[in-house]
Amino acid sequence: MQFVIVGLVFLVLFVIACVAVFAFAGQKSKETQELKEREVPMLRYRVPQGRDPIVVLSALRQGGIEALPDSQDSGGSTDVLIPCPRGTETLRERVRGLIEAEDRINLEGDRAEVGPVRFADEGDTGTGRAQSRRITDR
Repeated sequence: MQFVIVGLVFLVLFVIACVAVFAFAGQKSKETQELKEREVPMLRYRVPQGRDPIVVLSALRQGGIEALPDSQDSGGSTDVLIPCPRGTETLRERVRGLIEAEDRINLEGDRAEVGPVRFADEGDTGTGRAQSRRITDR
């Protein structure tokens, strides 16, 4: 009987955790969609294969920059969106410096040569196409 009660407790905790994760993921997706609808100027950075987007997001947040992941319509890659309400040029070099300074490729601390940081509006970023500064124009 004790095993049944313990099992039920773990099942309930598991369900609560799943609901919380899905609610958080839905909120982030909603935030990204709201930014798209407002047509806020953005910098879009395509995270290179093999690099964890969380490392990039963390580096930007530690530098005081708001950023959101966007994995929709990007062929399995993750883009990082950086809202720039005052225009992309106001944050471009600061964001570039924060990303270039972070040489970790994952949260385990593995390091690698990151290479130059290029934003989608600066030409070919490995996707074979240039993208505009406003994410609603893509």
